[in-house]
Amino acid sequence: WLHSLTAPAQILVRTQRLDLSAQITDLDQRAPTLPHPALEAAAREHADYLADLAAGNDLLHRQVLLVLREPRASVTSRTGVGIWRTRRDGRDADERKGDAEHRAAEARLARRLNEATELLHPAGITVTPLDAEQATAVLASACNPDRLVDTTTDLAPPDGVITAARDEGEWS
Repeated sequence: WLHSLTAPAQILVRTQRLDLSAQITDLDQRAPTLPHPALEAAAREHADYLADLAAGNDLLHRQVLLVLREPRASVTSRTGVGIWRTRRDGRDADERKGDAEHRAAEARLARRLNEATELLHPAGITVTPLDAEQATAVLASACNPDRLVDTTTDLAPPDGVITAARDEGEWS
């Protein structure tokens, strides 16, 4: 995959402490609701195993982030005249040019993502594309790993420009 790259890419490997307390609590709470006593016993044994594992080890979780970005490029016809000038939909040429550049960049990015997915799959690596909200949450978590971030209230919108600190629930 690295040899096939034709545009910038970033690989970020993050390591975080792994907290199993939620899984242990969930197993303990659900064990009595299982349909067979043997399943209940197995669930409790597994919860005990996880508790012992967490108590005796410093458990870590690794996350590998593949960051692809695609700059916009000017889109022109074969004659050198912008293809956006031939349309008569009421929008100015710059607006149509921006739309065409955006669509072209999205298409190139989707193609690069598909290539990465296909080439990394044989190595057992699953590529999962993130939408704007998910990417914002990952970035917020990377910047502040010790704090759970609520992406609905704690962060500016993905397309927002932040020029000052947050003040009383507002972004400026």
